[in-house]
Amino acid sequence: MSLIRATLILGAAVMLLPVDEKKQAAFSVTATKAAAETATFCDRNVHTCGAGRELWSLFLHKAEYGIELGARLVREQFLRADSSEQSPSSASSQRIAPHATAAAPYRHETLPNQASYQNDPAQPRRSAYPMDHPPRWR
Repeated sequence: MSLIRATLILGAAVMLLPVDEKKQAAFSVTATKAAAETATFCDRNVHTCGAGRELWSLFLHKAEYGIELGARLVREQFLRADSSEQSPSSASSQRIAPHATAAAPYRHETLPNQASYQNDPAQPRRSAYPMDHPPRWR
């Protein structure tokens, strides 16, 4: 998709280029001046570029912190997962619901009777998302 988009943008840019030689010369002079203005922006606007450098430095510092934090969290999760696979902590952590195993595929019949706990406030809700529950009109 990005190749098609790039091709379309490049094609539009080519179509906007002038055909007349006088217009081509004027366009070339204008493009050269614009490139020179862009390249010397920081020479003319020292305060703006200084503020931009400070913002960029702050952004890089925050990005570095975020990457380190994410890597540490992932590392901790993998270490926790490895240690739990090597030494089982309790029988309750090893219990798997019958409908979650590969041998017994998920079927609606394996779930408990939804009507028995749907209107009973003493029973806890079995999901955090409303879309997991059947509609109230059923």
